[in-house]
Amino acid sequence: MRYTQDDPLIMIPGPVSVNNDVFKKMSKRAFAHTENTFTKAFQGSLQNLQKLHQVSEKYTPVVIAGAGTLAMEIAMINLYDDKKTNHGLICQSGYFGDRFSYIANSFGFRHNNLISKIGEGIKEEDLVKQFKNNQTDFAFIQHVDTSTGVLNDIKMFAEVCSDYDVISVVDGVCAFNGQELKQEEWGIDIYLTGAQKALALPPGLAILMYSPKAREISETQHHIPSYYSNLNNWWPIIDSYMAGEVKYFSTPATNLVVGLHEMSQQILTEGIYNVYNRHKQLATYFREELENQNFKFAADRKVDSICPYCGVGCQLTYNIKDDRIISVSGRPGPANKSRLCVKGRYGFDYISSPERITKPLIRLDGSKKTKNAKFDVSYILSNFREASWDEALSFTSKKLLEIKNLYGPNSLAGFGSAKGSNEEAYLFQKLIRTAFKTNNVDHCTRLCHASSVAALLENIGSGAVTAPFSEAKNAEVIWVIGANPTVNHPVAATFIKNAAKNGAKLFILDPRGQSLDRYSEDSINFLPGTDVSLLNGVIHTIINE
Repeated sequence: MRYTQDDPLIMIPGPVSVNNDVFKKMSKRAFAHTENTFTKAFQGSLQNLQKLHQVSEKYTPVVIAGAGTLAMEIAMINLYDDKKTNHGLICQSGYFGDRFSYIANSFGFRHNNLISKIGEGIKEEDLVKQFKNNQTDFAFIQHVDTSTGVLNDIKMFAEVCSDYDVISVVDGVCAFNGQELKQEEWGIDIYLTGAQKALALPPGLAILMYSPKAREISETQHHIPSYYSNLNNWWPIIDSYMAGEVKYFSTPATNLVVGLHEMSQQILTEGIYNVYNRHKQLATYFREELENQNFKFAADRKVDSICPYCGVGCQLTYNIKDDRIISVSGRPGPANKSRLCVKGRYGFDYISSPERITKPLIRLDGSKKTKNAKFDVSYILSNFREASWDEALSFTSKKLLEIKNLYGPNSLAGFGSAKGSNEEAYLFQKLIRTAFKTNNVDHCTRLCHASSVAALLENIGSGAVTAPFSEAKNAEVIWVIGANPTVNHPVAATFIKNAAKNGAKLFILDPRGQSLDRYSEDSINFLPGTDVSLLNGVIHTIINE
């Protein structure tokens, strides 16, 4: 397999570099899907895929223009019946295990999730427990998950599925042609992959291999929720090309199929196990070099939490190694649907920063406050000393009492935090009113939210919001006034952008303008202080017209 030195090295799991012989075959010209050259290439590709999967002619290969995610969706929607009475188990070892769950949720398919610890594969005892305790008709797993580097034991997986009469589906996008696969011998019903990883082709093909049992189930489904992904439209096409005959449903990716034929021939010429061993040797060398550079693999635990920044309430998972956060991933919560902004996904370095203040500090005697003080580490170390919590609380209460006794209760005030719970807010205001003896207590959202609370209470009887940000998708018209979502609540802004792209009419009312303007039907830059008049005019027009 030849590559030129001028080819850039692609440093991601896929797409990967494509060798020159494959490119030459693909780039000769555009191939018609009805011509003999293409028909032979497609037939040869399908036959070669059977050899690469190590299956007999009883198994049916499927090659469709698309990619790995399409293959995952095809595998799932062609198994569930139209009444959705059957039940799946989704094994999750990382990001792409989660993707199976998202696909199931989008179609309303019933399923349970079996989630392994980060860095670990699915265990046999956990799989057996799931099958014993829950109805399971199909089970889905990753052969390898790119995000965590986990290699699952798919032979064990298929055997356990067979013992409980469960259809086994393996996502092999990251593994096919890189890890050993004996699909028929191991009893895997559906194995799916894409073109762009260890198969070393440009992206653009969804590839699946179906056992006779899995194909039979697909052929009995009559209300599959897709047209393009409905395999009952594709089985006649695949059967015809397997026989060297042309049949049409949707135009295949002809040049990619020609490349698949060339690449699969090269793999078979080199020998499947020679290719496996080459990948294994390279992987071993790569890991050893990383370990020599003191890199560590995978997180050892994960903690579900809520993003600490703005008030959207995005659910996330902290991936932790040796008690340090190494990455953050979004969870499918009601507020964020797995989405995170740049702060939520990457803003965690401060937690392990050596400059982070983790103990109370008391200003040193003789250290005077100055308005130009620069609060960096050197200033703090030279002007403050560490104290225990008991000393700090005692010191603070003493000073507050001194101020109260000297200047009176109204010299003190309390300012609450939006990050506190209702119970904490209650305790805080009680402290200010009963201990400080003053009503000088406020909250950071009162200024911007007090008027809307009063209006909501008067009109609908509740001061709380009536819908989550994600409901923007169901709106026909969206007004944004007194807010800058892309700056203050970036994830919320994504739902507004999606709605606008899908046809909702978005109107931005902002004296300064904002980045949502580019998605809006109209943007009104009214003069500061005229917002009440503007809104009264709108209300008047709605009532009268």
